[in-house]
Amino acid sequence: MEEIRLIKKSELHRALEFNAREYGAKHILADKTYYNWQFNNHLNIGDCYTSWGVFSKKDDQLLGVFGYFAADYNFFGKTVRANCLCNLIVRENLRSLGFGYLLLKQATSFNDLAIDYAIKKDIWPIFEKSGWLGENLKRFFYVIDPLKTQELIGGGVSVAASPRPGLVDNPDWSFEKIEEAGDSINEFWSEVKYNYPIAIERTSPYLNWRYLRHPLLDYRVFVAKEKGRVKSLVVLRLESPLNFCVARIVDLISDKGWVEYTLIKLIEYCGKNKVNWLDYFFSGSFHLSELKHLGFFDGDREPYSCIPLLFNPIDRTKRTKINFAVKLTNKNLSYRGNWKDLDKWYTTKGGGDQDRPN
Repeated sequence: MEEIRLIKKSELHRALEFNAREYGAKHILADKTYYNWQFNNHLNIGDCYTSWGVFSKKDDQLLGVFGYFAADYNFFGKTVRANCLCNLIVRENLRSLGFGYLLLKQATSFNDLAIDYAIKKDIWPIFEKSGWLGENLKRFFYVIDPLKTQELIGGGVSVAASPRPGLVDNPDWSFEKIEEAGDSINEFWSEVKYNYPIAIERTSPYLNWRYLRHPLLDYRVFVAKEKGRVKSLVVLRLESPLNFCVARIVDLISDKGWVEYTLIKLIEYCGKNKVNWLDYFFSGSFHLSELKHLGFFDGDREPYSCIPLLFNPIDRTKRTKINFAVKLTNKNLSYRGNWKDLDKWYTTKGGGDQDRPN
């Protein structure tokens, strides 16, 4: 028999050793700083990480892990608790014995929702059997420097520049970088959350943990304001692989009518910082009309579908898409709305563990 339980904080070395053996010594999940941040967020209390382990009762060896972090979600106007799953892996010689299914079952046996990202094809049947629904995130690009973008794609493709947006000048409007999220962000989120039927609660504690106090990555968080009141928030991360400079729009939330202004100011900022192009992963149809109006290109179409996902280092052989899957684990909430309509879910590359050091 095996025991499934949370990994204790005093067992950190065991978790890191397991991840280094299964993923590789240089994998981010073998990094102490990252592990302490990812599996011990602002909602976690007690002496355990938010990571389940399968332990052998015979010799207490760690046989498999499934990490997650807890997050509050807006679910059709009600705040509920979700498990955002991160890494499911079992020892290679044990992967046909059902431990993965047991870990998944355990990780979805409590709280109200579950969401996961980048699920591999060989693992997807386990999720499907367990009642999960999923699809690919959309990916859109804004091209500032077409020559550098062509160079990155390779193969002699031709890429057009996105149209440069006109300048926006209104004395009542501002676009500012923030270093800390506080009460004004909480007030803003309470006003706009109903634009996003199912989404992580972008409260100050969450944003500070996820972006502004990240121990390894430099996120640039901007807000647009009207007469001092926050109207939108966008999170950007720059990467500089080799001789390129790319920008990831990691998160974006907005009051109605403020998406275009926010993106225009963000494009201006990226142009001044010599960015070659921006990309933005998201679910549903949120902000889609504004993206198209500003000249963002659909990442499902060539040649943009050939742009790599990973840049540190640049990897042209792996996937260029990110999928996500969801499940309602508290059936008592089904009356609030149709959770199976994936257009109701708003998540981005920053919503799980996909925007991280490679």
